[in-house]
Amino acid sequence: MKSRFLLILGGALILASPLMAQDEAPFPPSPDNVSATATLPPANEPGESLTIRGTVYHTDGTTPFAGLILYLYQTDRTGVYNSTNRSWREPRIRGWIKTDESGRYEIQTIMPGSYPGSRNPAHIHAVIK
Repeated sequence: MKSRFLLILGGALILASPLMAQDEAPFPPSPDNVSATATLPPANEPGESLTIRGTVYHTDGTTPFAGLILYLYQTDRTGVYNSTNRSWREPRIRGWIKTDESGRYEIQTIMPGSYPGSRNPAHIHAVIK
């Protein structure tokens, strides 16, 4: 049976499974210096600033999950992952975080846009490594 985690991202509770091996190809390897804080977009990225703070818990919902690595990616303010090839597999706005000893993290980013011509809500992907 796969492990599952409770992830609170920006106040929303999410039940997540770890990334499966066949799904790892589109995600770059995590750097060695991953911390509990990350800034995803480049400094000159247009868009409304957004700060997300959260906590990851074990499945009991009370024990903080320290040292969990998350890969995050999102669209720009226009709803596009990559304006060169429009591929979600090569998003421009992305990064890694590793929860601290209390399971906490903080992300500095911009408000993502909804996919062009779509009714899907704007969102940020969080993948457990």
